[in-house]
Amino acid sequence: MKIIGLIVVFVFGVLHAQEGIYRPTQHFVFPIVEVDVDANKPTSSVVDRQEHLDFVFQYAYSACVDREYNLPIWVSHHLNGDLLERNYNSRPNGYPADAQLEGLRGNAYQRSGYDHGHLAPAADFQWDKTAYLQSFLISNMSPQHGCFNQKGWCNLEGTLREWVKENPKLDLYIVSGAVVNEFVDTLCLPRDIKVYVPKYFYKVVLVMEPGNEPYAVGFLVPNEDVSFKEIPDFVRSVREIELMTGLDFFSFLPRKVQDEVETVVPTVKFYDKPIGCPAKGCESVYSRRVKAEERDGLRCE
Repeated sequence: MKIIGLIVVFVFGVLHAQEGIYRPTQHFVFPIVEVDVDANKPTSSVVDRQEHLDFVFQYAYSACVDREYNLPIWVSHHLNGDLLERNYNSRPNGYPADAQLEGLRGNAYQRSGYDHGHLAPAADFQWDKTAYLQSFLISNMSPQHGCFNQKGWCNLEGTLREWVKENPKLDLYIVSGAVVNEFVDTLCLPRDIKVYVPKYFYKVVLVMEPGNEPYAVGFLVPNEDVSFKEIPDFVRSVREIELMTGLDFFSFLPRKVQDEVETVVPTVKFYDKPIGCPAKGCESVYSRRVKAEERDGLRCE
């Protein structure tokens, strides 16, 4: 028996192509407050950290940022055939601060050796200028190893888009975030702000299609050099990701349906070549940059 408490509303939506308007649809996200004694306890519970959380609601994504770690613990967005349009791809200058998020400046970990890695990918928002530009805000960023960001994570993002390209009737509800119970590094910024570097990132995906049963899949990916070929090795059940993060995903579904889709690891399609990212090696990613472990700045004394 789970005891569930409300944190905040997820915002998903549908692009009505005939009107050119993105209309948000409200769903809910809950923390796991208590887990059945026969199940594994979450290693950390979001409900214990409510005083540290800031919630951000942008045009096409929502985020929850932990101010102690200065990391998004989740970023949620929606993807379907209508939202694959490529109307806008002019990048902003850097990674701007988010007016809804106090303290964390733009380009927060520039010259740290880490990428400003998107959690909700910019390529999922090219259907609209506002949505695309907001995807570069610091509230959607986490410090990621360059090869992780530009190869493995990038390929996972591209794989989800490819599913929708192959079947535009799919609706994907995607939540991406940092696992904030184990870290590999800490970046010390001005004004005594610290950004923690997660050991793992996760992505959970609910797949819905008219006339078919929904299914869900999770991914737990280490923040290290990861190639596109390794992504199938990181598939997990959504329930496993819930237990790690203390979050209850897709709680707008009836509990019985949640239990059915979140406890099963489905067979999903992967590809034998990189999808949506260049086929370059890690040595190329790091060829013109300082690696994080060799950096001079943003070190903590």
